[in-house]
Amino acid sequence: VFDGKKADRVVMYNPDAIAQWIYEKYPHFLAEAKANADVDLDGKPSPADSLSILKYIVKLINKLPVTK
Repeated sequence: VFDGKKADRVVMYNPDAIAQWIYEKYPHFLAEAKANADVDLDGKPSPADSLSILKYIVKLINKLPVTK
């Protein structure tokens, strides 16, 4: 579980928890960063975007943004 404190102790990725932690920790999230986080291009960053980013990091998908 990712608790936002011990990143070296992540045992399971939870895109909802990661996104929530980012939004709470960085309320001043820049508009450009929000646009970059929107990897499915639906107009807003979401847990689905977080999941796509994680899939990209572990090489389950090979490019961002994700298109249908």
